[in-house]
Amino acid sequence: MIDGSVELSVADEDGNRVATSFVKALNGSQKWELSVVTAAAGQPVVLSWPDLSRVPTRYRVKLVDTAADRSVNMRTATAYSYDPGAEAAARKFEVIIGEQTAGALAITGLQTMATNAGGVQVNFALSQDASVDVEVLNISGRSVRSVVSGSALDAGAATLVWDKRADSGTRVPPGRYLVCVEARGEDGTVARAIGTLQIGN
Repeated sequence: MIDGSVELSVADEDGNRVATSFVKALNGSQKWELSVVTAAAGQPVVLSWPDLSRVPTRYRVKLVDTAADRSVNMRTATAYSYDPGAEAAARKFEVIIGEQTAGALAITGLQTMATNAGGVQVNFALSQDASVDVEVLNISGRSVRSVVSGSALDAGAATLVWDKRADSGTRVPPGRYLVCVEARGEDGTVARAIGTLQIGN
């Protein structure tokens, strides 16, 4: 590769790297696996695409960064950037197109429970695929810990674990806390749910 260049390829059905990939018709969901290699280690890489607002609204279009477990709504965004690090290894992405699931985005069944390892398990369910943030707040509403941020989760049951530590890495004191779950759908809609938990001595 030329110094400073970026190479993007698509994996075909046999896993070979190709420059383009086409389908005659979209039947259900279609996924393309992308590989991005950069010769500019340590410099941000930006992936961009044209305006997709004319894609029929019944379809969702998302880019998934599998290494960072983040997804981007390609209809409302036109670019995604990441830091390749010093090694500049190949980064894997997925482009997924599928029909929107029926019904509004909702978070249900939010519950918390202690784990055998001394942490807290956060359980909830999503009505649609969504990008999810989970944050722990003190009873005054101040942020204590960002458990996940922008995590791409599929519709259905989800489980995350908080280790009872603050963002600083220190153990939180006993008391009552809030768990805030925020989900952002492919069409930009947002759903929120808040639960409480008690941390003992």
